[in-house]
Amino acid sequence: MNLAFVIYRYFPHGGLQQDLEKIVCECIARGHKVTVFAGEWQGAGIPYADIEIIRPRGLGRCEKIAAFERKTFQQLAKGKFDAVTGFIPMRGLDVYFAGNDSFPAEPPKRTFWARLFSPHYYIEQKLEQEVFAPASKTKILYLTESQKRDFIRIYNTPEERFHLLPPGISEDRRRPDDRKKVEEIRTKIRQEFGLGRNQLLLLQVASDFTDQGVDRTLQAFAALPDTLYRQCRLLIVGSDTSNGHFETMAEELEITSRTTFTGWRDDIGHLMFSGDLLLCPARARSAGSVLIEAIAAGLPAVCTDQCGYSGFTAESGGVVLPEPFAQNDLNHMLEELALSPALLDEMKNATFAYAAGLNLYHRPQKAADFIEENFQCRK
Repeated sequence: MNLAFVIYRYFPHGGLQQDLEKIVCECIARGHKVTVFAGEWQGAGIPYADIEIIRPRGLGRCEKIAAFERKTFQQLAKGKFDAVTGFIPMRGLDVYFAGNDSFPAEPPKRTFWARLFSPHYYIEQKLEQEVFAPASKTKILYLTESQKRDFIRIYNTPEERFHLLPPGISEDRRRPDDRKKVEEIRTKIRQEFGLGRNQLLLLQVASDFTDQGVDRTLQAFAALPDTLYRQCRLLIVGSDTSNGHFETMAEELEITSRTTFTGWRDDIGHLMFSGDLLLCPARARSAGSVLIEAIAAGLPAVCTDQCGYSGFTAESGGVVLPEPFAQNDLNHMLEELALSPALLDEMKNATFAYAAGLNLYHRPQKAADFIEENFQCRK
């Protein structure tokens, strides 16, 4: 098959971008020809995939997205592809990968009226309507039931067009069965960050520090009593476009001596094997694959109910903070868990046992199966 994939912005480590890469690689491994259309591309290309950069012009991001959609639609309309899968909503898609929540359903960052009459809101909702309107023929691969409910409520999309994908994390996130190997990894990581055997390693992994609530994590860490604070180290793994805002916040909270912003690392699995608790107090996260990665690593988590995969966290023995979010709830929960290393150990064992019964690794295969089963006849 001759397949096309569309994404507006590709960069290493982004959750949506990693899904694209894995699905593309799976399709290529099955012998299909793949072209990826992108408006911006950072990092290395995908082996054996043709990458076509369509650089949009515009004064702001929303104008550029609209220009990218127009130009890409013109390319796709030539009709040489057997199936077109979009990682952004737009015209001309056979399949839409719903890696994000519905734009109107996202928690507003601006007042209602300012949001309603903004060009960004208009363009984003117009593009979503191209995919989700009842008359559209686009099939939808979605990640969580809350996404599906929102899309149907907002656009009245027929339910039969939705198809659920399982989680799809990398195998290297799975905690090894060899306890000796895990202990060696744990010792190495904890030595790197100057942690004693009985001290606690707290993690947050994020690519959008605001949406994923890094500020909430920093405030909770700063609120720990001094004796507990000195027994913990917080790692913020990842990076975003805030230009040092959160590092400055850590300085103002006077927690820099026990807080490390690591940037992106290639050993996130090892960090999770070595950690004691994952924090994800997100404001908005359509799925939250980091929660699934934590489960596979046997790492208990505290998250908000805004995370689409929060149900997995609750079922695995982790903690889900209710909405509306209250900073004191997170502060008290972190203090309670930091006071109870034995409870954290119980949660780790429960999390790892829960992971053994789940399909956590086959999203790319299921997505490729879906494309083949529904569009093979176009060859």
